[in-house]
Amino acid sequence: MMAAEQVSRRIRYYMDQREIDIDKLASLTGLDREFLDTMLETQVLPPLGPLMKIARALGVRLGTFLDDQDSTDP
Repeated sequence: MMAAEQVSRRIRYYMDQREIDIDKLASLTGLDREFLDTMLETQVLPPLGPLMKIARALGVRLGTFLDDQDSTDP
């Protein structure tokens, strides 16, 4: 699985778990909704800064998105 696809899948998983939609994630992170939508839909790996904001907003460690092994641990 490509890294970008894995990151997108994990972000969506935690969004679903926390019942956070893309608009709420944009609000929590201060990131543009269109940026988030493009990142998740086209599976583009985001820069580290936005990824850190997403991790904080979802209450997970940054490594949760970047680890090469599937894991649901925070």
